[in-house]
Parts: sequence; C-alpha cells; structure tokens
Amino acid sequence: MQNGIFITNARQMMRIAQPRAALFLVALLLLSVFLPYPPAHAVDLANQQWNLTADRVSTNHAAGISQAWGNAVLRSGENFLSADFIEYHRDTGWIYLKGNVHTFWNDYDIYADQAEFDLVNKTGTIKNGTIFIEQSAVVVEGKEIHRTPMESYTFGEATLTACEGPTPDWSIQVSSGEIRLGDYADVHDPKIRIRDVPVLYAPFMRVPLQAKRQSGLLAPAWGSSSRLGGFVSQSFFWAIDKERDMTATATYFGKRGVMGGLEYRHATDAETLGLWRLDYINDRVVVKTAAEQESQFRSQNLARTNANRYWLRSKYNGWVFDPSIKAKLDIDYASDSTFLRTYDILHSSYSRSYNDFVNQFGRDIETIDSLTRTSTGLLSRAWDAEYAVNLKAQYTEDLRYKGGNTPGSRDPTVQLLPELSAYAYKQQFFGSPFEIEADSSLSYFDRRYGVSGGRFDAHPRLSLPLSSPYGSVIPSVGWRQTFYSVTNFQANPEGRSNERTQERGMYDVRVTAFSEVFGVYDLGMGEIYRNPAAEYAGSSTWTALKHSIQPRLDYIRVQNKDQTARPDFDQFDRIQPNNELRYSFINVLNRKRGQIVAGLTEDGEPDPYLAFDYRDFIRHRLEQGYDFEEAKRGTHLDIYPRRPFSDVLSQLELSPLSWLSLTNKVFISPYGEGITQIQNSIGVSDPEYGSMRVGLTQYSKIDEYKRQNRDAINMLTLNGRLHLPYSLTLDASYQRDLRQDTTVNAALGLTWHAQCYDVSAVYKQDQYDRSVSLWVSILGFNTPSIGFTERVSP
Repeated sequence: MQNGIFITNARQMMRIAQPRAALFLVALLLLSVFLPYPPAHAVDLANQQWNLTADRVSTNHAAGISQAWGNAVLRSGENFLSADFIEYHRDTGWIYLKGNVHTFWNDYDIYADQAEFDLVNKTGTIKNGTIFIEQSAVVVEGKEIHRTPMESYTFGEATLTACEGPTPDWSIQVSSGEIRLGDYADVHDPKIRIRDVPVLYAPFMRVPLQAKRQSGLLAPAWGSSSRLGGFVSQSFFWAIDKERDMTATATYFGKRGVMGGLEYRHATDAETLGLWRLDYINDRVVVKTAAEQESQFRSQNLARTNANRYWLRSKYNGWVFDPSIKAKLDIDYASDSTFLRTYDILHSSYSRSYNDFVNQFGRDIETIDSLTRTSTGLLSRAWDAEYAVNLKAQYTEDLRYKGGNTPGSRDPTVQLLPELSAYAYKQQFFGSPFEIEADSSLSYFDRRYGVSGGRFDAHPRLSLPLSSPYGSVIPSVGWRQTFYSVTNFQANPEGRSNERTQERGMYDVRVTAFSEVFGVYDLGMGEIYRNPAAEYAGSSTWTALKHSIQPRLDYIRVQNKDQTARPDFDQFDRIQPNNELRYSFINVLNRKRGQIVAGLTEDGEPDPYLAFDYRDFIRHRLEQGYDFEEAKRGTHLDIYPRRPFSDVLSQLELSPLSWLSLTNKVFISPYGEGITQIQNSIGVSDPEYGSMRVGLTQYSKIDEYKRQNRDAINMLTLNGRLHLPYSLTLDASYQRDLRQDTTVNAALGLTWHAQCYDVSAVYKQDQYDRSVSLWVSILGFNTPSIGFTERVSP
C-alpha cells in the first residue's frame, strides 16, 4: 500500500508461465506492499483508499511514481478514474490520465482525451472533455474544464445540451460558466441555438441540473384567445428550501394587459400543507352597464366597473400551539362576478385550482359561475374519538354587491363570526344497552344589512342497537333545542318575531334495519394450480364466487313545525319536515382468483406459489322511497296530484376486468312517465395505450309538487388520453348538449416527447371563447398540465 493506493497486476502475473518467475514476482509484489518507503512528506488522502488495476504496472520507488498501461483503473468505492495510461505521484497525490479517459466522481460522468487530478485537494483539469449529468441528462462539452476544491467545475467556451447527435435539436453555447455539484450551472453569454441557428441571447443564465425542483425560469407559454387576444406567459420558480417554494408568473394578454400571478406552497411537516394563489390584472376593458356585458354574462344583469381585477384562493392544513389542535383555512375571494370565467386559462384557470385543491386537500371550491365565494377558518380538537370541539369563522362574499352594482351597505349576506361547536360521538350510555351522541353549537351571525344575532343549538340522540343472526335494527330518537338572541332587527321581514330572545324545540325519529345473506360457490382448480410450477407463472383462474344480498330499510321522521317567525340565518333555521321510508336491495358478486407467482427460495431456487385476490365485479343497487307527508297532502291537488312514491333507482356497476369499468344509473317513475334520469359511463385504461371515459347524462323535464320545473338535459361527455406512435400523446375533452345541439366545451392537446424536450399544443373552445396555447419544455422541466377536466358543479 502506497499512501492509500493499492496496486495489483493480476493480469500480467497470469501471463508468466515459469513457476520460479511467478514466485519471484510475488515476492517483489509483497515487498512493494509491506516495506516502508522513505517519506518525502506526509500526504493525507482523507483516509480514502484507492485501488489501481491495469494490464501492466511499473513503480519507481525512489521517485515515488507508479505508471499503469492498458485498461488502467483507479477505484475508490463507487468513484473511479480510468484511461489507457495512468501516472500516479505518491508524495503529492497527483495523477495524470491519457487516452480514452473516463471518470465517475460524485455522480458526474466525465469523458476526455486527457486529464490530471490532485487527489488530496480534489482539483484537476480536463482537456477536450465532456461532463454528463445523469439526473438531468445534460451534457457539457468544453476544450478545458477545471475541477475546483469546492467540488464544482469551471469551464471556458463550452456547449450545453440534453440532445444526442452531431447537430443537437437545441443547445446552449457559452463563453464561460461553472457547474455547482448536484445543483445548477451558471453560464455567461449564453446563446440558445435550435439546430445550428442561434435564436436567443442573454448575458447570464442559470441552468438547472437536477430532477428535483430548483430555482429558475420555467418554460414559457404562447397562444391566442378570441376573448383575450394573443398572449405570452413566463414563470419564475423559486425553490426557497426543501419545504417551501414560490412561482411568480407574468402573462401579457393583447386585448387586456399584463396579469401577474403568485403561487406559494409549503409543507413544513407531515401535518402541514399550504397552497396559496393570487392573480391580478388592471383590465383595459371596463363594463359600465349590464347591457355592455359579453353575451355569456348578460343574464346576470350585472355591470363590472372595476379595472382592478383579482382572484385569491388558497387551502391550508396545519396545527397551532400543539399538533392535536388542527387548523384548516380555505380562502376564495374575487374582485367581481366574471373574473373566473373571463380568465379561465393558464395559471389562473378554474379547473387547475379546483383539481389541485380536491387532490391535495380533499376540499373543493364553489363553482366557476357562482355569485358567492366563501372563505372559512377552522380550529378543531378531538379526544380519543369520543369528543371534539371546533372554532369556526366564515366569510361569504356576494359578488352582486361589487363591481359597481348594488351598494355594499345593502348587502344582506350572513357572516358567521364565529361559531363554537362541540360533539360527543356515539358511545355507550352509562353501561346500558343504549348509545348516545350529541352535537351543539354557539354561533353569532352578522350582516351589513338585515337581522343579526346569536344562536345556541343542541341536538342529542339516543339509540338502541339490536342485533340477531338475521340482521340488525337501530331505532333512535333525537331532540333539537334552539335558543336565539337577536342583536339587530334591521329590515326584519314581515311575519318575523321582534322579540330579542326566542326558542324552538322539535323531535326526530330514525329507524335503520339491515341484513345480509350470501352464498359461496367453489369453481374448482386445475392440476397446474393445485401444484404450481414455474413454467406456468402468470397463469390465473377464478376459484370461487360469492353472491351477497343486502336488504336495508331507513325510516326518518322530522317533526312538522312552523318556524316562519324565527330568525333565518342558515339552513338549520328552517328544518323541513320529513316522514319517509326508503328501502333498498344490493346484490354483489365477488370473484376469488388464483394466480401462479414465480417466487424464489432464500437460496435463489424457483419456488412458485398460488396467490389469491378478490374483486366485486358486479354490484347492483335497487332503491325506492315512500313519503308519508306527500301521501296525506291536502294542498294544490288540482295542479299536482299526490305522488308519495319516489322514482325507482337502479344502479349497476360492472368491473369484470382491471382495465374496464361500466356504470349504469337509471331513475324510473312509478307513475307511468318512464325513465326520468339516466347516467351511463364506460371507461377503459391501459398503461401502454392510455385511457378513455365516455358518459351520457339525460334528465327528463319534471313538474311535480316536490320537483318543480326541472329542465331537460341531454349531455354527452368524453375524456381521454392516448399514447400514439412517434412519441406523441393525445389528450381530449369534449362536452356536448345533445338537446340543444351545441358544444358546451371542447379541448384537444397534442404533446410530442422528443429525446431532449417536449412540445405541447392545446386548442380549447366553448360557446364564448376559443384559444390556442403552446408550451416547449426543456432541461428537465415538466410539461405543463393541460387540465382536461369536465367542468361540472362540484
């Protein structure tokens, strides 16, 4: 061993045939390893040992120089330096490599004609070299590249690209630059070239070199919209740290001006997650009267006199003071009633925020065309799944009182500021067979214009679960007691009480009964499954079927009580009477499948075995209700005859194969009006070819006492993704009103995945706007989400 270098010459030793020569060579090798050399000065290689192998090795002990020829490799762990020729200087730790140089050092692959390194100070110079950064697939080629003590690389004239071939599809030519290990490259005077043609110059650029998120400019987007004009959008991504990042976006719309957008994300621990978005524009277009509105918004009869337009939305999950005190915050605040539909594009699109909120937080936002936007804050604390308390505040923005319409001083919107609620979850009642549960709330409701006040509401429930081998029955009774304290009677409607303190008490009864009967049928197995062999690995067969029938009865009775004199703050102040029985039958067919798996023993020998999995491949639900209140109704009989029976619901779900699913949901009138509602869908998916779902929804026009004047609907929807040849991906979304014979919205996107970049083109159309967008993604940036989502009311 020479100051951390192991030298072996096994290949040369094998070529010596004479035993004496072999013994002599072994003796020399042992002496070279174990006899000390006269040290010139101590060399510290940071306790890192390198092993040198080659076809031929020569050592000059007096000079402290080792030379290796042919397949010479110097290795330490995963790092290595290889070349046709290597010369190592023991006393200085300096090494010279020449001919087919290939080094792998700290995740970077380097190829060169020749190179020299100082193994002590970890510096070096590479001549006519190429650095390949595996994480980003970026290649840096330069005449001379220097490795610095800070484990970075500096270079003069060089080319950066992620493309292959003598003429790359894109490249960046620079006058100088520096690579930060595992991070980014700072380059000066970069010239971005498409093939051999320079298309863009900048004095400085920071190029990301990792697959993980890094600060820098994101790929721009271009396009045109019939409503907004031509547009170009550029985003800057700031990776603040491992838990936080921010994206700032500037978008120029030819007909409207410049929109600025901010997005902030953070996840400081497993219990904390936040997503905050704000878009703002000083709009060139102002709508002074409702008559000047675009046709899409004219039915609302609202003006929009504000030029400053914005939309703030966010979701937050976290905790305060202690992880057991959970915090949730939802913000949804807009400048006017038409912002969301006008700028439903790029970073400000409604579907993008809706999908992100649902997928990441499990909570949605109000529909895109809603005239109210609601923001909510919630603190909650639970104890052993038995008790919980919540503190809630909620602000609802009514957009009809903004944008130059009705003055805000006349806004009657109720604001919940705040509400304290407590819950006792279902639990045994003092050792008896009864179970008790309760919820209560203390709320204060404020209005700018209208009645304000407080409300205390308590709703305990007592139930008695009864079980037998034939099923279960759970009767329960509840009592709701409510007290009001009115603080402001402004604009109190006629017929309401003017007493400051009021109360209400009402009962409700519920009975639930359910059971299940089933049978299991053995389908048998062939010999290859009883004694599985490796040659049949992957083979499968159905081994058993289970048929279950689940009948269920639900009865609910809510007292019919006049509440018109009480304050009306929210839905709990006008509890509708109910006296209804619902009955249902569910049939389920479940299959048990056996599949031969090619397992291995601990010694690596084949050990096939039979594994089982289960699937509900048929599920059918049949349900109807009977309304006792409707059966004895005595009003409006000359217009609406009594119809106590609800529509019969038949819902069939089929999933016979992992790639195929079908759903059929039908409502049938028992009064001779046939099918009143149909919802059909079929979906197919395959990792190689893509996925597609087609749906058809039909509603018949209904004019009944309980369901009055529902319009007819006949809607076709399609969503799909198809992986095409030549590295193409096609995304499509389509929604058509078959009754009106009009296209509600449609979108088509095509992405070409080249070897070193992606190009995405998207066309979108609805009844009021058409737009075309284009993205180009390079340097490891993800292709922007096209967001093909059917826009329906959440």
